Amino acid sequence: MKKRVLMMVVVVMFVAVLVASCSTPAATETAAPEAPAAEEAAATETEAAEEPAASGDALEVGYILSGPDIYYEQSYRVFEALAEAEGWNVTKTASDYDPKKETNNVQDMIAKGVDIIVLNDVTSSNGAACAKLAYEANIPMFFVTTLPDDTEGVTASCSGAWYQVGEAWAEWMAEKTENNPDATFVLIEGAYGQGTTELMRLGFLDKWGELFGKTAQEVFDENIIYNQTGQWQTDQAVTVMQDAMSKTGGDFDGILAANEAMLLGVQKAIAGFEDQYWIATENGYEETVDEIMTNPKLMTVSCPATAEGEIVFQQIKAYLEDVPFPKYVKCPYVVVDSDTVETVVVLPYKDEVEYLSWVAEDMTGIDVTAMEDSGSTDPDWSGMVELNGAKSA
Repeated sequence: MKKRVLMMVVVVMFVAVLVASCSTPAATETAAPEAPAAEEAAATETEAAEEPAASGDALEVGYILSGPDIYYEQSYRVFEALAEAEGWNVTKTASDYDPKKETNNVQDMIAKGVDIIVLNDVTSSNGAACAKLAYEANIPMFFVTTLPDDTEGVTASCSGAWYQVGEAWAEWMAEKTENNPDATFVLIEGAYGQGTTELMRLGFLDKWGELFGKTAQEVFDENIIYNQTGQWQTDQAVTVMQDAMSKTGGDFDGILAANEAMLLGVQKAIAGFEDQYWIATENGYEETVDEIMTNPKLMTVSCPATAEGEIVFQQIKAYLEDVPFPKYVKCPYVVVDSDTVETVVVLPYKDEVEYLSWVAEDMTGIDVTAMEDSGSTDPDWSGMVELNGAKSA
């Protein structure tokens, strides 16, 4: 009962913040990082810094988003609501997809003396460099959405199951194209360098190759006829999809849109011709799920950012309370198409208030201490870099 009352307070507080803002113009146990070798006095200071905030001293959390994307924003909003209900202070900033700005943001958080940093990195390599900066300053760093290249200084990570998204696309497209090994696709990709979109592509290529006896490179050469980034944005996806239609003459079987913001751009660009193509995407927006109810040519993989916000909150809470929890986890996901839409549980995505009400009622199914550790590395996507935008010229 106490837990339910507390979480309902979360929802009430969060709604109050929203109203106020509108009225104004199995697992590896995670331990605290050891202090670098230093004098005894410095070690004593480190031990004190690693203790949970004392009563009356609010925990200071620095939260850094890679850029202006609804995925990152929804994750942050859920985290912020849960953190503030816990009595933590959260400072938010964004890096505008600029690695140099991201480094500066991390350095600023260190200078401010925050107790914990949450980072949604711009690129996996720069994220690893930022983790080392935090480690040297004895500040725990938690990654959200992405997994950095190097694990040094990484306290924990909650990333999307991006490779598995690509695999789900391939299985669905194979079924819908009647297992045609020569089916062709347009791939509208997200921002390059984070590993997110590269992993989706690799998952698709690997699974299609497994289904039809091809290598990943052969699938790219023979089945992908156009690929280019829409930078996760609707407007850019319109331009990219129009270019794809022009260069391919519209002669292909399916479209892979790496998120639902870009799906909207794709649909605008092919207005009047939607029925010609199978379309696979990912996110799980409420309106996309509704559309799937009546559109058998559309599928999505629900991989909700809202769940990531709850997971990283739980990871930090477990860390502070010295409770064992998995260091590396993947966000839960489900495939949503005309066959599953009425049976699978799709977590609220764009409606963070609704998601928080699910948290209050213990309906999300998220318990980080019971989640499986997904490991410190993703499938090797380094070979995907040279394929970024390779078929758009």
